[in-house]
Amino acid sequence: MKKLIILFVLSASFITSSNAIDNAQKAKALKAIKHLENAWYSKLTEKLKEDSKGFSAVDFCHKRADKITSQVSDMYKGVTLKRVAVRYRNEKNRATKIDLPVLKEFYKISKKRQTPAIKVVETKKTYRIYKPLVIRKPICLKCHGNEKRMRKKLVASIDEKYPKDKAKNFKYRQSRGAIVAIIKK
Repeated sequence: MKKLIILFVLSASFITSSNAIDNAQKAKALKAIKHLENAWYSKLTEKLKEDSKGFSAVDFCHKRADKITSQVSDMYKGVTLKRVAVRYRNEKNRATKIDLPVLKEFYKISKKRQTPAIKVVETKKTYRIYKPLVIRKPICLKCHGNEKRMRKKLVASIDEKYPKDKAKNFKYRQSRGAIVAIIKK
């Protein structure tokens, strides 16, 4: 009887571990996320240095954000990168039903002036690794801050490029979305 119980426990632990994301997959996903962040922020910082008013940054985001996300994602076989938000600027980044609970949790944590931790969510077909996007630098508020304090021409430029924009009126250290690395099982 003891042998049967031990065999059952061992087989159950094997099944459980095979369903969990392994460290190598998670490391690859986090590396892809970090790569995207670095590619994104370095270009964005460059554009803000060129034009402190923010117009070059808005043009850059409008023309290149999706392309950079796709290019970096393509570099990591088996990993799909996305940017998601409840208050999105680009409709392509609208949060799904799977994303919403994580983003709400990130928002609650950031409201307490704490930085949300990376979160892994398992679905039937995928693992989803969420890295919060938090307003960490005051310069982010140039395009994502209080609309009444932003340059009117910049607001007009954002609204022209993103007619359904919801990504303004954030506060410093507030979570505004996440980068998600999706790995199929």
